[in-house]
Amino acid sequence: MLGDERQDVLLLVVKVIEQRGAVLGERADQRRRGGRRGRGPPSAATVGQEADVELLVDAADTDEDGVITGFEAGVIAGLLTEPGPGRVRFVHALVRDTVYADLTKLRLTRMHARVGAAIRRLRPGDVSALAHHYLRAASADSAEAAVGYAIKAAERADRRYSYDAAVSLLEQALEAFARTPGALVTDWDSPH
Repeated sequence: MLGDERQDVLLLVVKVIEQRGAVLGERADQRRRGGRRGRGPPSAATVGQEADVELLVDAADTDEDGVITGFEAGVIAGLLTEPGPGRVRFVHALVRDTVYADLTKLRLTRMHARVGAAIRRLRPGDVSALAHHYLRAASADSAEAAVGYAIKAAERADRRYSYDAAVSLLEQALEAFARTPGALVTDWDSPH
């Protein structure tokens, strides 16, 4: 049994490598032609292993048809499944991690900011997800939201006796605070 599981994982890794090569080749071809591809799998990778399509369409930097086209390509390629209406899921964590790792930091931070804004519109009470995405957006524009949501998420974690998570969120809130406009103002900077 253990040998079969290893073989299944090995086959999946080979499939991911083949798909990644095909996707990279397709990207290069489209760049040469000046075309755009659908934004399905990369945006889904930003959200996690499974994602709500409505959220991803709201967060997209393209129209709904472009996002759906990207998801369809992911499903056809065997990278995504549709576990239920309006949801997509990566077939394996390795697939999601590979897609996520393929994104530049610049694109990741922008995508996290857009996903955070979409969550704020569609699920404003999901402070854990809001904290996660705004903290990873890592920009001066999102820093204030990152601080606020990280503190709220830390308070929730504290109430649930998840002290390590609360401390981690507060540490991240301090890091985000350093990115807020005017964060370095001190008493001696003000005129007397």
